Amino acid sequence: WIDEYGDIMGNGYIWYQRRNQRNGLENQCWKDSWDSISYRDGRLPGLPRATCELQGYAYDAKIRGARLAREFWNDPTYADQLERQAADLKHRFNHDFWIEDGQYYALALDADGNQVDALSSNIGHLLWSGIVDQPRAAKIAEHLLGPRLFSGWGVRTLAEGEARYNPLGYHVGTVWPFDNSLIAWGLRRYGFNAEAAHIAEGILDAANYFDGRLPEAFAGYPRHLTRYPVQYPTA
Repeated sequence: WIDEYGDIMGNGYIWYQRRNQRNGLENQCWKDSWDSISYRDGRLPGLPRATCELQGYAYDAKIRGARLAREFWNDPTYADQLERQAADLKHRFNHDFWIEDGQYYALALDADGNQVDALSSNIGHLLWSGIVDQPRAAKIAEHLLGPRLFSGWGVRTLAEGEARYNPLGYHVGTVWPFDNSLIAWGLRRYGFNAEAAHIAEGILDAANYFDGRLPEAFAGYPRHLTRYPVQYPTA
């Protein structure tokens, strides 16, 4: 599926584009609200779109598939093929998605192959998947724990200062606990144990204000401005 159906542009990445043009979901990544994928200046890219975390998931799938092929299916030839594909994807991804002036990965590529350059929590999923080149991991960790993304309670979906940032916007500034769990896991994978613990501590502190039952999302206001995490209106 990854190679045949997901790669609708034929360039080795996973893209999405809705079939139902009238009322289908415009974004078919985990951030599936209409305005979740944007450039720094707030413009919305055309379709199809290739979000960064989808490429990380594809990389992870090929690595895990290779292990299955080698250890359980007794098919070392297929395992070698998947590992070569994963290595090629990682190499291309780190070239095409890396934003040099910001030192982070683009949120997505647009239909013309240009970088959708907003700073978002999606970069944490890249650590989880293992697609990040090791020398760049420290800069990603720095962004994730920096004041633009980290609210004090957790990592925001979109960085403060981006044109579409809204601390009460569904995928454009709120904090999602599940998102933060993958980010913390990714930080630990690359050896940033203290940073992972800091995120976990913030989320657990927030849980105390929700009777131990974390909602889908809560507001991304800075912790120093409020005595408690602000509830998302419909979560």
